[in-house]
Amino acid sequence: MRLFIVILLISFLSINTFAQYAKLRGAFVLSEEPKTLDSAKKLINIVCAYPETREDPQSWYLKGLINKQLACRENSYSLILNYSNETWDAFNQSISLDKTAENKLRIADVLNGLFVKLNTTLESAKDTTQFKLWCQMVEFQKSIAITIKPGRKADSIAVHYYLQLGIKAASEEALNKVLMLQPNQLMANYYMGLLHYKKAKQEGTINKESAQSIYRTALYYMEKAYQANPQKRDVLNGLSEIYYGLNDNEHGLQFHQLAIDVGVN
Repeated sequence: MRLFIVILLISFLSINTFAQYAKLRGAFVLSEEPKTLDSAKKLINIVCAYPETREDPQSWYLKGLINKQLACRENSYSLILNYSNETWDAFNQSISLDKTAENKLRIADVLNGLFVKLNTTLESAKDTTQFKLWCQMVEFQKSIAITIKPGRKADSIAVHYYLQLGIKAASEEALNKVLMLQPNQLMANYYMGLLHYKKAKQEGTINKESAQSIYRTALYYMEKAYQANPQKRDVLNGLSEIYYGLNDNEHGLQFHQLAIDVGVN
């Protein structure tokens, strides 16, 4: 009787395992069509929760692949991040079960596609209404970059994105992110100085004393830009205008003349 129960139990487990692998194959088939990706995700989640198939690196690889495809389908920052994080977690699990170069290489290939999607999304940002989520996406992009190309300087990637958004959206927040990573970055200091110069001009119509304080902040950043490149005409013009705003006509004229002398640079 006991033997019969053991055989029955083994048969049940075998059938159940077979059913889970059938779901794995089904998830793969569904993943090949964009319109059935959500169904593929439901199936692969079941597969990765079952004791036998969750020990198979193929299950986690497919889960990562499906979530990557879902991320590439979306435009919402929050959804892209959610799917990207699930992709990341699934691939890490796959690698923990299969550390072969072949598995790592195919995962890197999929991550490269996700890198392109995130790059397009980050580059297209024009405002800071979802700045927190956008920053999380930048940090995620850094992680992918290091995985795809070990030894890559991830901070330079973040600087690129933060600077682009800082310029396009006139965002002090984004420019501050750049300056936290690279305090002497030329363009971040220039645009930070320019932002404060514009604020000072606007404030000057209301409160001249307060405007002078803002002009001094603008001068701080513009001088740092000048130290980074004393031959850049935009910086020289910026210094000239800020000094005029500070009622320092002597220095204003001096930098105005320097800007003329260096020409376009």
